[in-house]
Amino acid sequence: MEGLYAYYSQGEEDDKLHLDSLISVFSLIHKLYLHQLYLLIEVNSFAKRSIERAKNKQLPDETDLNPNMRYVNNAVWQILAVDPYLEKRKGSLGISWNKEEELIRKIYNKIKGTKTFQDYLNATDLSFEEERTFAKKIFREGIIGFELLEHYYSEKNLYWEANVDLVNRLVLDTIDDMSPRMTRNSFRGSIIIKDILTKDDLAFVKKLFEKTIIHNSEFETWIGAKAKNWDTDRIAHMDILLMKMALCEILEFDMIPVKVSLNEYIEISKYYSAPQSRGFINGILDKLIVDLNKNKRIQKRGRGLIDS
Repeated sequence: MEGLYAYYSQGEEDDKLHLDSLISVFSLIHKLYLHQLYLLIEVNSFAKRSIERAKNKQLPDETDLNPNMRYVNNAVWQILAVDPYLEKRKGSLGISWNKEEELIRKIYNKIKGTKTFQDYLNATDLSFEEERTFAKKIFREGIIGFELLEHYYSEKNLYWEANVDLVNRLVLDTIDDMSPRMTRNSFRGSIIIKDILTKDDLAFVKKLFEKTIIHNSEFETWIGAKAKNWDTDRIAHMDILLMKMALCEILEFDMIPVKVSLNEYIEISKYYSAPQSRGFINGILDKLIVDLNKNKRIQKRGRGLIDS
């Protein structure tokens, strides 16, 4: 959607250039994903340093001298710390939190202030699954939505700010994929997602982008015909773009159910269009789908794909 919006906004000069730019965005998203994973390692390293500093202060108390090491020894942090792919890529991509110790400190303090953290320290005989569950909960409570971190990412790259929610889901998926065997010294594999786009994903991105452009005039005529009481010049550009993309997906992707496409684009409109756009987009697309079915333009493979 963002790639097509840029294409139409900048004069429709070179669709290949815009497509290449769109594909490159996924590399930036992958870099943010690696940043978030490495952030977990850095927060853990800060926790270890804090423990050491407490031991070495002038008048350490019993808690300082015999600290609870459960957090720093969490299995998820240990797996990430020795992941060969993450270690290799952080160097080649220049991923570093060395200059952001104050931000790391604030994240750690937020984590320490959660009930989840305190309950975890007080628990006994935790299984790997419980260790993993804790890591996911603390990621949600201490990192996701942390305003200072989001501000840091927005200053680094606008695409990061726009896609941090996607990246956070990928981080949680990565933690979900961890298993006890990864804690063994003999394990030398990587748990890190190496590509945001699979081969099929890439084919989908290219086809949706290119076919929406190819059928642009046709889709615009159809939308205009159904929006009889609306001047198409006054309909929000984003609303028209979302309807064009929905029509493209309905007509060009024979394995995606019509209702799935319809619901997806209505959902997207909640975030990128005006509050009233949802009903407008839904109404126009419903009318167009009726006509397309009558004219046998919608070709789907498999039972129920048109109506479900």
